[in-house]
Amino acid sequence: LCPVSGSCQARALGIETALPIKAPKKARKIEKRTILILRQQGTILLHKRGEKGLLAGLWELPGLDGELGLEQVKQFLEQKGFSVKGIETLPAAKHIFSHIEWHMTGFAADLELLPFNRTDGFISSAERAWEIDMLKEKDEVYSRDRVEKKPRWVWANSQELEKKYALPSAFKYYASWLIKGQK
Repeated sequence: LCPVSGSCQARALGIETALPIKAPKKARKIEKRTILILRQQGTILLHKRGEKGLLAGLWELPGLDGELGLEQVKQFLEQKGFSVKGIETLPAAKHIFSHIEWHMTGFAADLELLPFNRTDGFISSAERAWEIDMLKEKDEVYSRDRVEKKPRWVWANSQELEKKYALPSAFKYYASWLIKGQK
């Protein structure tokens, strides 16, 4: 028995078991994303997300907003300076966050060798151009110094993927396509 049942208005109305009334859940926002697995000589390209927002500061597979088709992806990569040897469409995937649902389309592309030195952190002009474009699109403050001194792009091999660059679970569906030959 409730100690305040004598003065309870809900009990007087006979609705005490129906209260409190829970507000209906807000529908998740659905975002369409195109995920890119860019492979080059046994490595894949990873991008480090910005310090704010969803998955802040984590490494991810490069992606684009919206659902792009095969030819659109190939054109995009070539416009960014990548030379595509081959590209395959991957199955669609979905990842549910508490308030957002990603509907993902994936592509794995094998790229011609780009000039870069993995040990000194230098990123190619193609990667740098993409980084600057991504920052501009998100209205983030950026400078060439920030992009060059603190690159948010890295080519990682399978050992580095296991030990150094953990990917968020949102990308786990595409893990089997990360390194060519592993499917």
